[in-house]
Amino acid sequence: MPRTAQWIALSLGLATAALAAGCATNPSRTDEFRRAVPRTESLVMHMPGDGAGSEAGGARAALIGETATFYGYTRQWIDGVNGYVFALRGVLDAVLDTDPVWRSDDTAVFGPFGGGLEPARYLVIVHARTATEFDLAILAKPRAASDDAYRAVLGGTSELITEDLSRGAIAIDGAVLHELDPIGHPDQVNVWIEYDEGTRQLHVAMLDGAPSPAGIDAQAVDYRYGSGIDGAGGVIVVAHGGVDAAGAANPDFFMGSQWTAAGAGRSDFAERGGALGADVVVGGLECWDDGFGRSFFADTLGDTEGDAASCAFSSSIFDAMGAAGGST
Repeated sequence: MPRTAQWIALSLGLATAALAAGCATNPSRTDEFRRAVPRTESLVMHMPGDGAGSEAGGARAALIGETATFYGYTRQWIDGVNGYVFALRGVLDAVLDTDPVWRSDDTAVFGPFGGGLEPARYLVIVHARTATEFDLAILAKPRAASDDAYRAVLGGTSELITEDLSRGAIAIDGAVLHELDPIGHPDQVNVWIEYDEGTRQLHVAMLDGAPSPAGIDAQAVDYRYGSGIDGAGGVIVVAHGGVDAAGAANPDFFMGSQWTAAGAGRSDFAERGGALGADVVVGGLECWDDGFGRSFFADTLGDTEGDAASCAFSSSIFDAMGAAGGST
């Protein structure tokens, strides 16, 4: 997790003092402070068909030519993560177009953000540790509360790697966001994101009862995602089942999906443990065409549909990443 707790505590006092003092900006490093805050686009995952309204991912498995089931599951997993970032889009992206309300040589405060029907107000604080390394915090309070009610909802670190690109890690406190805005943040899930704008890669961890599609019980979910400029990409999802209310072990679920720039793709999936037994693994693969229709399916239970030669990828993403077997 990002090393931010002590600095965020100092930021709470700084934010209150900055608002009381009003605007006292020195523009010499303002652009650097802005660039240190990750853009929403850098923290979300994309795959072909985003926003297309696919109905894939229901309880019934797809048939050849129908929208591929695991294409739908992949979309649902990705959309679930993206929702936590999009909920803060109005704060993260607003920094790019505003001047700080207060700044010193090593610290800038942006905000407050949040208007209209928003029940909370937000501050963004950026602190420079070196010429290229920064600490970040987003603080929030109920809209009518005094400034001493600000609490940290995001903390992280950022490093400028070029004039326009950065990399870093952030942690989002889902419990505090839910308390401040239960409609905008209906779940109390803590999210950790490691991002790199240069390599277009993300590592995401969702903790404390992460929501999951396909009826999968998951106490924590780990994602590794990468994409190319042309839209090709892939994601590996590892859902740790933990135990249920009765203390019985839930199975762990592994899925690796990859897709071409045109949209054709392949998902490899496996389930291990739980009622199956600690050493039992069942799984399979599904391929889809550039219209997201199933072209091939096979599983370890002996079910097979379609032609394996139709698959856009001849091997799994686990093999490509040296993680065959769904290792974490």
